[in-house]
Amino acid sequence: MSQENVEIVRQAFADFAGDATARGMLEQAVRGGFLAPDAELDFSAMYPDGPILRDGVVVRWKVYADRAEALEAAGLRDKR
Repeated sequence: MSQENVEIVRQAFADFAGDATARGMLEQAVRGGFLAPDAELDFSAMYPDGPILRDGVVVRWKVYADRAEALEAAGLRDKR
């Protein structure tokens, strides 16, 4: 992935963290009873593949719950 694309993805994460729309979606889920107000969202066990960008915008980003599956999808093997 090019350095430019790395910066785009970093900015996307930063924008999401500070985005009122993203917060609004979570707040709506709480108000609707779908998410506890004190819910902890932990994505640390997720393994993303490389995002696909078009015109500097992320258009696809698949995430795997299984590390071995993510490595296989990337054409790599788990060396543990």
